[in-house]
Amino acid sequence: MKLFSILLLLIFSYRTKAQAVFADPSFGQVFITAEDNTILNVPPAIPRETTYLLKLPIYNLNTGNAIPSGATKIKIGLGSKMMLDPAFNLFTTNTSAYFSWTAESSGGQIQLTGNQVAPLPQNYSDTGIFLVKGFILGGSTITTNFLVTNHNSAPFTLSDENGANNVSSLAYFIVESVPVTFTGLQVKEDNCAVAVNFSVENEYNLRKYIIEYSVNGINFFPAGELLPHGNGHYYFRFNMPQGVTGGIIYVRVKSEDIDGRLQYTEIKPLRDLCKGLSATTLYPNPVSGNRNLVTISKNAGVFTGNHTITLFDYTGRKINSSRMQLVNTMAFEYQLPHTLAAGNYTLRLETGIAGEEPVTLKFQKMQ
Repeated sequence: MKLFSILLLLIFSYRTKAQAVFADPSFGQVFITAEDNTILNVPPAIPRETTYLLKLPIYNLNTGNAIPSGATKIKIGLGSKMMLDPAFNLFTTNTSAYFSWTAESSGGQIQLTGNQVAPLPQNYSDTGIFLVKGFILGGSTITTNFLVTNHNSAPFTLSDENGANNVSSLAYFIVESVPVTFTGLQVKEDNCAVAVNFSVENEYNLRKYIIEYSVNGINFFPAGELLPHGNGHYYFRFNMPQGVTGGIIYVRVKSEDIDGRLQYTEIKPLRDLCKGLSATTLYPNPVSGNRNLVTISKNAGVFTGNHTITLFDYTGRKINSSRMQLVNTMAFEYQLPHTLAAGNYTLRLETGIAGEEPVTLKFQKMQ
């Protein structure tokens, strides 16, 4: 009888060891996106009563063993300022094939529990997605825990290969849903380009800034975009399209937040942009290596009188200077030095007439 009991104990021990499973349930970093999947800044500032997607990467990092059904539970605490969107159905979440989800109020927060109901395959990777929204102003933290419970895993027993990767957290802030506030806009000419400086406050979940220009103050066109970087001060410089110079240029900045809402700065006029260049062009530009003759022409008016033409390199060093007598011509040819190396250069035309600004023409010489 004693020998039979020992045999039963050995058989039971053998079966128990044979049915132990080693795998690695783990999380990636929990994060929040807009409903169009735009990732928010960290920590995210979430407008109250606006829905967002809470995303939790879920893994079994073991490449050989599945995690037995009933071996784990996932706990997600939403913090004290966040709730599930009432329209969201936990039974339809994308991980419902492996986890049965429930929600309850616990410890002053909403807690989601995912009870594992099917084996989690080897090398499993997916992201649990939940529709949430903030309902109380202030800051809190989302916490997650991948618990090895073995509550319904018989005849298997899961052993976690790495218990250090079973948790994740994310601090967040619930804020009033207000658009960005522009606190300053400056528009200046910078070497025949438009330089825009502006500052902002309340920069929450902003998608981008769009710098716009107009030639009539009514119809605006995009000149470029800036992504928000959170420091409140921005700079953008752009060249106007060919032919859009002189007169008055109107500039404004438009902000677009993740929900598609728009906010505008005041409109700033910039007068006489590139006045000296507005009617004068140099062709060809760039100048090819085997050509040293360029044509300088006016779009309106004529060249007449004595003109001093000075050539500078990109550092501002004068290369040469010459004088030409021009009589009622809309264009003339200018011979560049044959020894001119490849690089960036500037031609300056001066008439010497009091009050008449020099004309500056930039060009590139190719090899």
